[in-house]
Amino acid sequence: MMYRKQFLGSTPPPPTKATPNQTAVPRSPLTASTAAIDYSQLDTSTIRTTDFIRFTNLCLRDTSGIMQFYRDVYMQGFQYNVVVTNIDSIDQKTGVAPLSLLSTAKQLMSQTLHTKFKQEKTIDPSFTTAMALLRSTNDGYQFLEQLILIVHPRFVNVKKSIQDMPKYSAYTN
Repeated sequence: MMYRKQFLGSTPPPPTKATPNQTAVPRSPLTASTAAIDYSQLDTSTIRTTDFIRFTNLCLRDTSGIMQFYRDVYMQGFQYNVVVTNIDSIDQKTGVAPLSLLSTAKQLMSQTLHTKFKQEKTIDPSFTTAMALLRSTNDGYQFLEQLILIVHPRFVNVKKSIQDMPKYSAYTN
Protein backbone atom coordinates (compact mmCIF):
# COMPACT_ATOMS: atom_id res chain seq x y z
CA MET A 1 0.00 0.00 0.00
CA MET A 2 2.87 2.36 0.71
CA TYR A 3 4.11 1.91 -2.86
CA ARG A 4 0.69 2.77 -4.29
CA LYS A 5 0.30 5.89 -2.14
CA GLN A 6 3.74 7.09 -3.14
CA PHE A 7 2.84 7.25 -6.86
CA LEU A 8 -0.71 8.57 -6.57
CA GLY A 9 0.54 12.08 -5.77
CA SER A 10 1.04 14.69 -8.43
CA THR A 11 4.84 14.59 -8.26
CA PRO A 12 6.77 11.50 -9.35
CA PRO A 13 9.44 10.19 -6.99
CA PRO A 14 13.00 11.50 -7.37
CA PRO A 15 15.50 9.28 -9.17
CA THR A 16 17.05 6.77 -6.83
CA LYS A 17 20.75 6.30 -6.27
CA ALA A 18 22.27 3.28 -7.89
CA THR A 19 23.37 0.39 -5.73
CA PRO A 20 26.78 -1.13 -6.48
CA ASN A 21 25.16 -3.82 -8.67
CA GLN A 22 23.04 -1.56 -10.83
CA THR A 23 23.29 1.73 -12.68
CA ALA A 24 21.05 4.74 -12.15
CA VAL A 25 18.38 5.30 -14.77
CA PRO A 26 18.49 8.89 -16.05
CA ARG A 27 15.29 10.80 -15.42
CA SER A 28 13.28 11.52 -18.54
CA PRO A 29 12.70 15.15 -19.55
CA LEU A 30 9.03 14.15 -19.86
CA THR A 31 7.16 13.64 -16.61
CA ALA A 32 3.44 13.31 -16.08
CA SER A 33 3.46 16.13 -13.56
CA THR A 34 4.93 18.65 -16.01
CA ALA A 35 2.25 21.12 -17.07
CA ALA A 36 4.09 22.57 -20.06
CA ILE A 37 6.41 20.02 -21.59
CA ASP A 38 9.56 21.25 -23.26
CA TYR A 39 10.02 18.78 -26.10
CA SER A 40 13.24 20.48 -27.18
CA GLN A 41 14.99 18.54 -24.38
CA LEU A 42 14.30 15.25 -26.15
CA ASP A 43 17.12 13.86 -28.20
CA THR A 44 17.53 10.53 -29.92
CA SER A 45 19.24 8.94 -26.91
CA THR A 46 16.17 9.37 -24.68
CA ILE A 47 13.64 7.93 -27.14
CA ARG A 48 12.99 4.26 -26.45
CA THR A 49 11.93 3.19 -29.92
CA THR A 50 12.40 -0.56 -29.54
CA ASP A 51 10.35 -0.65 -26.33
CA PHE A 52 7.60 1.42 -27.94
CA ILE A 53 7.35 -0.95 -30.90
CA ARG A 54 7.47 -4.09 -28.75
CA PHE A 55 5.34 -3.17 -25.73
CA THR A 56 2.61 -0.80 -26.86
CA ASN A 57 -0.81 -2.22 -27.55
CA LEU A 58 -2.47 -0.19 -30.29
CA CYS A 59 -5.46 -1.33 -32.33
CA LEU A 60 -7.50 0.50 -34.97
CA ARG A 61 -10.50 -1.33 -36.45
CA ASP A 62 -12.64 1.36 -38.11
CA THR A 63 -13.44 5.07 -38.33
CA SER A 64 -15.26 5.11 -34.99
CA GLY A 65 -12.05 4.12 -33.19
CA ILE A 66 -9.75 6.82 -34.60
CA MET A 67 -10.04 9.22 -31.65
CA GLN A 68 -9.39 6.45 -29.11
CA PHE A 69 -6.50 5.15 -31.23
CA TYR A 70 -4.92 8.61 -31.16
CA ARG A 71 -5.40 8.87 -27.39
CA ASP A 72 -3.75 5.45 -27.00
CA VAL A 73 -0.78 6.56 -29.11
CA TYR A 74 -0.50 9.70 -26.97
CA MET A 75 -0.70 7.91 -23.61
CA GLN A 76 1.35 4.82 -24.42
CA GLY A 77 3.97 6.72 -26.39
CA PHE A 78 4.51 9.18 -23.55
CA GLN A 79 6.17 6.55 -21.35
CA TYR A 80 8.68 5.72 -24.10
CA ASN A 81 9.29 9.38 -25.07
CA VAL A 82 7.53 8.91 -28.40
CA VAL A 83 5.33 11.98 -28.30
CA VAL A 84 2.38 13.41 -30.20
CA THR A 85 0.40 16.55 -29.50
CA ASN A 86 -2.49 16.21 -27.07
CA ILE A 87 -5.72 15.72 -29.00
CA ASP A 88 -7.31 18.77 -27.34
CA SER A 89 -4.45 21.00 -28.55
CA ILE A 90 -4.64 20.07 -32.23
CA ASP A 91 -5.85 22.81 -34.55
CA GLN A 92 -5.06 24.07 -38.03
CA LYS A 93 -1.77 25.70 -36.94
CA THR A 94 -0.41 22.87 -34.80
CA GLY A 95 -0.21 19.40 -36.21
CA VAL A 96 0.18 16.11 -34.39
CA ALA A 97 3.98 16.49 -34.09
CA PRO A 98 4.97 18.84 -31.26
CA LEU A 99 6.41 22.05 -32.71
CA SER A 100 9.44 22.26 -30.40
CA LEU A 101 10.89 18.85 -31.31
CA LEU A 102 14.44 18.69 -32.60
CA SER A 103 14.47 17.58 -36.23
CA THR A 104 16.49 14.41 -35.50
CA ALA A 105 14.12 13.41 -32.68
CA LYS A 106 11.09 14.15 -34.85
CA GLN A 107 12.45 12.02 -37.69
CA LEU A 108 13.21 9.10 -35.35
CA MET A 109 9.76 9.28 -33.72
CA SER A 110 8.07 9.51 -37.10
CA GLN A 111 9.85 6.38 -38.31
CA THR A 112 9.05 4.60 -35.03
CA LEU A 113 5.36 5.46 -35.28
CA HIS A 114 5.21 4.31 -38.89
CA THR A 115 6.93 1.02 -38.04
CA LYS A 116 4.45 0.41 -35.22
CA PHE A 117 1.47 1.22 -37.44
CA LYS A 118 2.69 -1.22 -40.10
CA GLN A 119 2.71 -4.11 -37.63
CA GLU A 120 0.19 -6.81 -38.46
CA LYS A 121 -2.28 -6.35 -35.59
CA THR A 122 -2.14 -2.56 -35.22
CA ILE A 123 -4.52 -1.58 -38.05
CA ASP A 124 -7.25 -3.94 -39.20
CA PRO A 125 -6.73 -4.77 -42.91
CA SER A 126 -10.48 -4.38 -43.51
CA PHE A 127 -10.16 -0.66 -42.64
CA THR A 128 -9.15 0.21 -46.20
CA THR A 129 -9.05 3.99 -45.72
CA ALA A 130 -6.41 3.74 -43.01
CA MET A 131 -4.46 1.09 -44.91
CA ALA A 132 -4.40 3.31 -48.02
CA LEU A 133 -3.20 6.29 -45.93
CA LEU A 134 -0.48 4.15 -44.37
CA ARG A 135 0.74 2.97 -47.78
CA SER A 136 0.80 6.55 -49.08
CA THR A 137 3.46 7.78 -46.63
CA ASN A 138 6.52 6.70 -44.68
CA ASP A 139 5.96 9.40 -42.06
CA GLY A 140 4.09 8.30 -38.91
CA TYR A 141 3.15 11.86 -37.99
CA GLN A 142 1.75 12.55 -41.45
CA PHE A 143 -0.31 9.35 -41.27
CA LEU A 144 -1.74 10.32 -37.87
CA GLU A 145 -2.53 13.83 -39.09
CA GLN A 146 -4.40 12.57 -42.15
CA LEU A 147 -6.22 10.03 -40.01
CA ILE A 148 -7.29 12.57 -37.40
CA LEU A 149 -8.57 14.94 -40.12
CA ILE A 150 -11.27 12.38 -40.88
CA VAL A 151 -12.99 12.61 -37.49
CA HIS A 152 -11.62 15.47 -35.37
CA PRO A 153 -14.46 17.90 -34.61
CA ARG A 154 -12.32 20.99 -35.26
CA PHE A 155 -11.71 19.89 -38.84
CA VAL A 156 -14.95 18.10 -39.74
CA ASN A 157 -17.15 21.09 -38.80
CA VAL A 158 -14.96 23.57 -40.71
CA LYS A 159 -15.43 21.69 -43.96
CA LYS A 160 -19.17 21.36 -43.47
CA SER A 161 -19.74 25.02 -42.54
CA ILE A 162 -17.94 26.24 -45.66
CA GLN A 163 -19.99 23.95 -47.93
CA ASP A 164 -23.32 24.95 -46.37
CA MET A 165 -22.69 28.70 -46.45
CA PRO A 166 -25.77 30.37 -47.95
CA LYS A 167 -25.48 32.74 -50.88
CA TYR A 168 -27.16 36.01 -49.92
CA SER A 169 -26.86 37.94 -53.12
CA ALA A 170 -26.06 37.38 -56.75
CA TYR A 171 -25.14 41.05 -57.14
CA THR A 172 -21.50 41.55 -58.10
CA ASN A 173 -19.93 44.92 -57.79
